[in-house]
Amino acid sequence: MTMINVAGLGIGMAATVLIVLWVQNELSFDKFQPDAENIYRIKVRIPISKKETWVWENSQYVLGDFASRQIPEIADVTRLKANYGDLNMRYGAKIITEKKAAYVDGHWFKIFHYDFIDGSADAFLKHPFSLIITESAAKKYFGG
Repeated sequence: MTMINVAGLGIGMAATVLIVLWVQNELSFDKFQPDAENIYRIKVRIPISKKETWVWENSQYVLGDFASRQIPEIADVTRLKANYGDLNMRYGAKIITEKKAAYVDGHWFKIFHYDFIDGSADAFLKHPFSLIITESAAKKYFGG
């Protein structure tokens, strides 16, 4: 009987810790952005049936322009397109394949703030075929 009580207490405590960590992660998501409380994402809800609704994390590109004309409180709009599949790039004779990539428009860095180790958002925006990579990706592909 004692074994069952101890096991139940252990499972309950472990479940509580996991739930607290999950909630903490959800509440802290993107909070490193200085204007996080003023950044919103448009989601699309598509009713499939009376019992089922799909929620998509994307919307039509023109919706941002339309919303900013209709709602004067919107200060800026940006767009992101996730790259589904591999992104293949050429660096000299080397082919680099990245599994996670996205395309952003020129307003992205007006809304989201990042610290650059080398280069800048302005330099990125001046060249249409440029890209921004993380420090770990730079080490992986180009060495130290």
